[in-house]
Amino acid sequence: MIRPLVAAVAVALCSTAPVLAQVAHFPSKPIRIIVTTPAGSGADFFARTLAQGLADTDKGVAPVVENRPGAGGIIGA
Repeated sequence: MIRPLVAAVAVALCSTAPVLAQVAHFPSKPIRIIVTTPAGSGADFFARTLAQGLADTDKGVAPVVENRPGAGGIIGA
C-alpha cells in the first residue's frame, strides 16, 4: 500500500521540477505593454500607471510602454 503511494509522489515531484526551475527566472527580458491608442490618452495613462506599479515590485524588470496607434487598433494587436 505504501510503495505505490511513494512511487506516485516521486513521479509527481519529478514532473514538476522543470516547471519550478523555469519560474525562478521569469521574466528574463523586459515586459512590453502595447497600447493601441496615442500617447496622452486615457488608456496610455492607465498603462503607464500599471507599468510604474509593476516596476516597484521586487522582480527588478522595468516594463516598457509602447504606443502603436492606427488602423483601428490592428497595428497594436
